Amino acid sequence: MSPTPTIVDGLHLGVDLTTPDWIVAAAGPGTTTPIVLRLPSGVYTDPTTGTLTAATAAAQLAATTPTAYLPDLTSLLSAGATPDGQDLVALAAAALGGVCTEATHAAGGGPVTALMLVLPAGWGPQRRDLLRRAARRADLPTPRFATPAAAITTAHQAGAAPVDGYLLVAETTPTGGTLTVVATSNREVDLVATTTLADRGTDQVSATVDTLLTTADLTTSDLVGVLLVDPVPTPGLAEALAATTGRTVTPLAASAAAWGALHATTSPGHGTAEPTAAAPATTSTDPADRGLSLRDQVTAVVRPQLGYATAVMLAGLGAFGVLTMTIIGADAYPDPTGRPGNVVPAGYSGFATTTVILMLVLVAVAYLAATATPTLPRAEAAKRLAHAYLAAAGIGLVTAGLVGLFATTVLGLGDTPVLRWSLQPPLPIALLAVVTGLAATRIPTATLPIWLRRTRPPMTPVLVTAVGTMLVTFHLTIPRPLSVPANVYSTAGAVGAAAIGVGIALTLTAGHRFLRLALIAVLGIGAALVYTLNTMGVFAIGYAIAVALATTRTTATTLALAFPELRDLLSRLLRRLLPTDQPTQASTHTAGAPPVSSPPGTPPAGPPPTR
Repeated sequence: MSPTPTIVDGLHLGVDLTTPDWIVAAAGPGTTTPIVLRLPSGVYTDPTTGTLTAATAAAQLAATTPTAYLPDLTSLLSAGATPDGQDLVALAAAALGGVCTEATHAAGGGPVTALMLVLPAGWGPQRRDLLRRAARRADLPTPRFATPAAAITTAHQAGAAPVDGYLLVAETTPTGGTLTVVATSNREVDLVATTTLADRGTDQVSATVDTLLTTADLTTSDLVGVLLVDPVPTPGLAEALAATTGRTVTPLAASAAAWGALHATTSPGHGTAEPTAAAPATTSTDPADRGLSLRDQVTAVVRPQLGYATAVMLAGLGAFGVLTMTIIGADAYPDPTGRPGNVVPAGYSGFATTTVILMLVLVAVAYLAATATPTLPRAEAAKRLAHAYLAAAGIGLVTAGLVGLFATTVLGLGDTPVLRWSLQPPLPIALLAVVTGLAATRIPTATLPIWLRRTRPPMTPVLVTAVGTMLVTFHLTIPRPLSVPANVYSTAGAVGAAAIGVGIALTLTAGHRFLRLALIAVLGIGAALVYTLNTMGVFAIGYAIAVALATTRTTATTLALAFPELRDLLSRLLRRLLPTDQPTQASTHTAGAPPVSSPPGTPPAGPPPTR
């Protein structure tokens, strides 16, 4: 029994493209019994408007105009052309979008965040690139790919008792079939060798298996089992395989490849429910009803909330308050050396904190501007993202420069490093915002809700740091007013310093609860004990570094979602540089049978990733 996958970040789909009817396995957050659908892969072209309709709706329209219906997209993709020269990318985009939409409706809705496609044997780089372009056009996540044998083995390995060793995987088609030897180890699957069955008979099974094992440099004693996917049962096939190999034959359902592809996108849960078939849902011809529309995906997740917009405005007021308090303090507190100009070290740090907070506020405004209209087409939404972040970076640096020039000219601080303190701290944040904005334009629309949820600039640390900086500046640089008791005056400084430490801890530890509590205690108490005029500069630099690190985390998340191939490459490099303690199984690869790459981002503890 295969466990149900545990999914927390949206709808995951595994789609088997090896048959004329595509099989889709779908599961989302809270799913206890995933949905498995068998849907037509055909596409209907409206003779009048040219509109493309796919999946169940296309099959229904075919009854009215049969000549406008292409019933088997898998065969067309294998041939590489259509009878009338239609755009294959457009047809594939319509077919993928149609079946994924039906699966989305059947599974209860939600954005598709992971897509794994099982491809027929012989589909190489050209067809994979075509499917990637089709998925992007259909506003689906960048798909990952697996061979049928790898996906079938993954479905089997997702069970309660996975095996390590060599498996023989047999798949039948209406005209023949395929025999493949795979190696399984540490929940991973390697393709070793493959061959075809010329027909559905059993006469040649023994000779074909012997030839395959000879090619793989194996014997029947090396096999640990046989997996059989035989949608239309072939009389005597299971018995012939068992007699030839001397191993138990495990029959699997026709949906095993799609089920395994679904498992390869995530980690298994602890349940034991099997996927069940569901009646296909009808695809609406109204684009507003499509489960993958930008409105459906983005509105529920990223429509700006009044509370967050209010927090951004308060953070902007906090930056203005820090700047005002810094200017008042610099004017009121005399320079200890007696030099004209009334300059103190706390003044420099105040300018640095001001410009860093201003940059964060502008990035948050860019975030709001990019998500204010969830009905924009993908190209327009991506363009708005890039423009908003580029504008935030440019305006932030210009504002920081103006703050420094104001201090050096109007306040007469021209012989001090105020301009450097104003410009240098926000510079790395601006550069990272530029990279984030440019990379975000490559994120598929279906993945935008995930990106926006993970990268929304938090305003709570900004507000805490701003209030703390104002309190410390008030205590250190402004003489105590007679109306303020001495104990209140000193307490304000200690509370403000602790607030700065808490703000740094909150900035550094987003999502890490226990580490956050520990850092809040250490930095909050430590800052309250050591704050002075001399250490205020250290606090400002520490906060700027914390913000830069948090912004780096945001940029890294953006790059990982925008370039999943790069993430996959880095994961493989890390696995090679940092080997695990668990043993690995060597396997022999034959020419023409390259290993299938592991899906990027598959957790190590999850179902066996195909590679």
